[in-house]
Amino acid sequence: MSREPKQGPIPVAVDKGSLPIPSYAQSTHSMSALSLADHALPPRHQLRTRAERAWAWSASIVYNNRGLLFVLLSQFFGSTMGLCTRVLETSFPEQKMHAIQILLIRQSVTTVVVGILIALRSVEHAPWGPWGVRWLLVARGFGGFFGVFGLYCS
Repeated sequence: MSREPKQGPIPVAVDKGSLPIPSYAQSTHSMSALSLADHALPPRHQLRTRAERAWAWSASIVYNNRGLLFVLLSQFFGSTMGLCTRVLETSFPEQKMHAIQILLIRQSVTTVVVGILIALRSVEHAPWGPWGVRWLLVARGFGGFFGVFGLYCS
């Protein structure tokens, strides 16, 4: 059994003052190029104030639960649209709006805004999407239309 000679550490340029290295990861070997044992670095959480830690904690909560927050936000806007439709249908006895009129206005505004965004961002497969999933996107559009139509007409 032959042993290969042991190679020394690979020299690496490290700015020792800018790296927050935990104490368990610090090398105690004084000849190591990555040895940071001679620098006493404070733990990462002590580098920030209490307000900064609280802000970072709340930002991580929001980031980790962003899907749930998007669902909550969409439910809020959906119920607001339903409320506006109900108010427009019932509040003005001399000039009632039908649900289809409201849906036409809503879809027209959505089409104009999305068309502007597509033009500004130069979307590659606009407006119907790539060929492989085009039928799924069109089916989703029809399903969304009839879903909102059912909501507004109920």
